[in-house]
Amino acid sequence: MPHPPLAQALRRGFLPVFALLALQSAAVVAQTPSPTTADGAVVLPAVSVTGAKRPQDPMSVDGTLETAEPEILRARGIASIDQLDRVFPDLHIRPRSARAYANLTMRGQTSSDFYSPSVLVLVDGLPQDFSLAGQLMPMQLERVEALYGPQGTLYGAGAVGGVLNIVTRRPDDLFRASAMAGISNRRREAGVLLNTPLVPGALFADLALQTRQELGRYQQMSGSDDVGGSRDYTGSLRLRYAPEGSPWDIMLSAARGIQRSTEEQYALANSRVALPFDSHYRLATTSLGLNASYDLGGMTIAWITGWQDRDFDRTIQGYYTPETQRTFSQELRLATTPGQGRAVDFVTGLYYQDVEFERRMPGQVSRQTLRSYAAYGEATWHITSRLDLTAGLRADTIDTTAEAHGFVPLRGSRNDSALSPKLSLGYRLTEALRLFALYSSGFKSGGFTRTVTPYNFAYDFARARTDNLEAGMRARLLDGRLEASASGYYAYTHGYQTFVGTQPVQYLQNVGDVESYGFDARLTAYATPALRLSAGLGLNHAEFVRYRDPTGQGQDNKGRRPAYAPAVTAQGEMAYTFALPRETGELVPHVGVTHVGRTWFDESNSVGQAAYTLLDAGISWNHPSGWGVHVYGANLTDKRYASYGFATGTPLGNAYQLGAGREVGFRVTASF
Repeated sequence: MPHPPLAQALRRGFLPVFALLALQSAAVVAQTPSPTTADGAVVLPAVSVTGAKRPQDPMSVDGTLETAEPEILRARGIASIDQLDRVFPDLHIRPRSARAYANLTMRGQTSSDFYSPSVLVLVDGLPQDFSLAGQLMPMQLERVEALYGPQGTLYGAGAVGGVLNIVTRRPDDLFRASAMAGISNRRREAGVLLNTPLVPGALFADLALQTRQELGRYQQMSGSDDVGGSRDYTGSLRLRYAPEGSPWDIMLSAARGIQRSTEEQYALANSRVALPFDSHYRLATTSLGLNASYDLGGMTIAWITGWQDRDFDRTIQGYYTPETQRTFSQELRLATTPGQGRAVDFVTGLYYQDVEFERRMPGQVSRQTLRSYAAYGEATWHITSRLDLTAGLRADTIDTTAEAHGFVPLRGSRNDSALSPKLSLGYRLTEALRLFALYSSGFKSGGFTRTVTPYNFAYDFARARTDNLEAGMRARLLDGRLEASASGYYAYTHGYQTFVGTQPVQYLQNVGDVESYGFDARLTAYATPALRLSAGLGLNHAEFVRYRDPTGQGQDNKGRRPAYAPAVTAQGEMAYTFALPRETGELVPHVGVTHVGRTWFDESNSVGQAAYTLLDAGISWNHPSGWGVHVYGANLTDKRYASYGFATGTPLGNAYQLGAGREVGFRVTASF
């Protein structure tokens, strides 16, 4: 059935949660002391963001940009990338069968094609393989930046919904060590981090090791042990050369991750009894990176090289369908240094990426090679001390070759080119308030479906393009004790790409045009020196305004919502700091709430999940010596909800995967 209009969604989905947010909105207080003014008032920490590929004060950014600090994430038990939608409004992340196929949605722009997500994930500027959306957060985490709306000018193909930019603290000249261990009714986790100078003042290194075990969330039909659990092991080693007083800053990184899981279980009618199908996988990834920069004096030239190797050894419902992918990327860019008093600041660069992909299934082998070339530039003209005009343009070309052997022989090639412009105007009404308006664009490349089977009606598809109009504001008020942002947007996607056909033999095609518009806002404040509050809200109306069924079955989804694009998302958090006597530290109780509106799992809006709200809470004790004990609970009401579902086409009805149930546990941390 068609999705109700936005006003109706507001009445049904937003108003109940608004009352809860009004009482319990907040953000968890950091474990380290917060900055204060001369009179002792607590203020929010100032940050410099790099989402525009050059350091910027958030108050100078034209567009919606939100950040999250590591202490806030850890206090809420957010350990991996796919949990970030608990802190960022208008972001929705759910696995499609497995975390390796996570669906990331921003502002109604959903990643129906998990091989080419609509939201890009980067770590220190290096693009991440799509299968790593469920990877553990780096222990060296400094902050996470969420850039909303099409980011095609700077990031190219795929960034039509936005970008998640994960920034780490680089190795430095201080000896540091930290450790973490935790246990709950649902997981076991541990991690260690060591940072040390190798040559004082010049050469530094850090080593991080982490492990996580998640227990199964489904019961077997026989009533024996639970299934659906996972084990993660990750390790990283980084070496940084940054001599004091030298213009050079060079960092080499190497990481290895292994995940073994039986999470791809399915249940009927929201039960936790798994259907008796053999499903398991081993996901192994190797990542190598080089981040090098040279300070030219007023400008910085950067060289960023990345290589990732993914082996996905997978059996799903008894079918053996392994995949491998090798990705090499290279970027060279030049950017001005902020704060130099120039009339024009800019960033410009060249980009290259090579992807080698292979997928196997019984009787069929499919291979693809994608080579991308791009040149981009963005410049900001400071017309006055308050008024800025920014213009940018990116030119991309992507060459794709595909071949398949077995039941379906296929050999083809194509070239897709695109221009992605951007234009924005920003005005600083006061030092504490900035207004902006912008036009931005993005695209997803055409190509050939990677899931080649005899059931495909077609194999190639055209590129999709998204144009976005947006206006909003950002404020930093009350002497830094309050930060607020809000924006409204309208986006139109031509040639929307999505999977069509029936499970498990779906394939990618263009199905028409999608219109998306809405509003998102975030507020973070110290109501008192001890009380920190935060709330986020995303309202989105997305629908097919034109639909063409490529399967020839006459399906018309005009007026329906794209899959995995809830109309309402909201978050609220609250934390209060109690100073303990005799320098024994501080006690910080906190509570958080997450609301997700009705979500459909298919474009016909026949299989979905009703709106639901999740509650989490905890209390942390932080000692000045660096020790901490954190007791936490997630989904405290044990709300049962589906994270993924599809129609089986059999008398069994619909099959679902369920979100995690109630989790209660504690975590011990130590820093030296």
